[in-house]
Amino acid sequence: MARQPAETTPLLHGSTSHDARFAAPPPAGAQPIAATSTAARFAAILGPANRILLAGFLMSFTLGITQVPILYVFRLMECDVFYTHNPPYSGPWAERCHRREINAGTAQQVSILGMSTSFSGVFNLFVCGYFIKLWGPRWAYVSQTSLLGIRVSTQILAVTIGGRTGEVVFQACQAIGTIGGPRGYQLVLNTSVAEVVAPRDRTAVFGRLQGAIMLGTAFGFLLGGVLGDIYGIRRPFEVAFFLYVISTVYGAIFMPAKTASGNKAADKARKGGIAAFFAPIRVIVPHRYRLESGKVITNYGLIFLAGGLFLGVFASGYCPTLLQLYGTASFNWGTTENGYLMFGNSLIRGMFLIVIFPRIISRGRTWFSGMQPLTDKANQAVATSSSATTIVATTDDDENEDEERASLKASNDTLPTSPRDFPAAEGLEVPQEPLLSAHVSQQPGYGGTTDTAGEVADADQEEDWGIEFDLFFVRWSLVVDSLVTFFAGFSSESWHVYLAGFVLPFASGSAPASKGLLSELCPPEQRGDALSGITLVESMATLLTQGLFGVIFAAMSEIDQPRLTFFCNAGFAVLGFVVLFMARLPPAGSRRIDDRDPNAEQDGVDPRLRCPADSQRAGQ
Repeated sequence: MARQPAETTPLLHGSTSHDARFAAPPPAGAQPIAATSTAARFAAILGPANRILLAGFLMSFTLGITQVPILYVFRLMECDVFYTHNPPYSGPWAERCHRREINAGTAQQVSILGMSTSFSGVFNLFVCGYFIKLWGPRWAYVSQTSLLGIRVSTQILAVTIGGRTGEVVFQACQAIGTIGGPRGYQLVLNTSVAEVVAPRDRTAVFGRLQGAIMLGTAFGFLLGGVLGDIYGIRRPFEVAFFLYVISTVYGAIFMPAKTASGNKAADKARKGGIAAFFAPIRVIVPHRYRLESGKVITNYGLIFLAGGLFLGVFASGYCPTLLQLYGTASFNWGTTENGYLMFGNSLIRGMFLIVIFPRIISRGRTWFSGMQPLTDKANQAVATSSSATTIVATTDDDENEDEERASLKASNDTLPTSPRDFPAAEGLEVPQEPLLSAHVSQQPGYGGTTDTAGEVADADQEEDWGIEFDLFFVRWSLVVDSLVTFFAGFSSESWHVYLAGFVLPFASGSAPASKGLLSELCPPEQRGDALSGITLVESMATLLTQGLFGVIFAAMSEIDQPRLTFFCNAGFAVLGFVVLFMARLPPAGSRRIDDRDPNAEQDGVDPRLRCPADSQRAGQ
């Protein structure tokens, strides 16, 4: 029999545990909770972010298969070139190529290959960025993977020819990477994943993406070395060709068709022409910010951030190649040893970026901001009134409900009977201005943009929460990298090189942290160009480090002291830390002024804060 309502019956069913059994039954068509949670979990696994991570793993796995064999095949081709001008070797065949002249020549040819790859990668960033704006990430990704398949087919031809001609074919056909190359597909993945995750999760997901790429590279290194030793040096390149075909089909089916700002970017690319093509260069420049007082300042933080990242990549980007060359020259390593080294290095780096790096960023941001990070529970704790003018935290409501229940219990569960005994409803005594929760209102603003009317265009109030730690992390990761590289120069046994290769990954993370920092300091419509710009900086650093340190290693090999190259690397890492130490974030509460904002005066004061007389004098 149904319970009859009384004076003490709560107006809302199910508001107390006493009335839980009287709650209305679920609708007839409702799905079971277990089935709903399973479907949601399955949908999350197959979500766009995870599909992008899988694409990164697949492509890096394919590229990694050929990286170790390339180094070894250049050593073999240089060995053949050496003995075409010198007497034939009469000793043990395993030691035929173990000469200082061959080591120096291999380092020079690998440096030329790396420079041609990096040089084409620089232009590939502009081309691929333009493709993203025109076609969207899906078909831009397909263009990169298909052209990489064509490039590896030319490498098969170069391996078959051998000698100096094979080296020239290898190096010349890297020009295909100008239109489709590794830098381009990574730019597509970074741009896509930045659009499908929450703003405050971008830095962590950049790290996970790079971690997935490192994991793919690790297994590619291992498989490439094994295939080269068992089936011959040509087989890794043949396997890579078929994997590029699979990657192309995967991208055409599962990659996102367009980004959130894809239509605007496409229109901008079509209208901008050559200016839109070189848009990434204009992102990393000094920008003006309007303070809360109305004064306009110029911030050079992006310049120093890009410069520090350039020196960091310049110092650490050559370390994997340097470890392989050092092991080959000093300990006569082959593809198997180099494969094990790079497999361990990339595996540890990938696990660090996927598992440890996001936690470091999350807890570090919490530590720097001095408050607990927002969770889903806290986000659900924000309630909007029916008039949409007052936003209050539900935690306050819970405390009020607890007090009301306690007072009801103290009065023997009796309700007030006189009108004067009823308290006034919250928010009705005095008109309230729109309020944010205490957590949100305490967040300083960085890098938001203002439109021509001066209103805030960026609606993500929590996007730049704790980004000071990202800059802190980038700085000190270079210090750790310099220390590890410095001590690697004292390696005198094979296991010393393995140890250095396995410890260096724990100093990684500066690149994803820089991307997350830069993407949060730029407006949403420039995020793709910002990622292109920071990747351009990395490519330029890689281009120079392949050339300079290749020459340094060759010179040190001539005097039989290749270990000295490690000390040069450590010195550039320290210099990168010094430059990053000069980088400063915009002041808290400031807003970035768009370059086309006509409201920004040259005297540095917001014209809306002028009095009419001052405005008249300024116009005379």
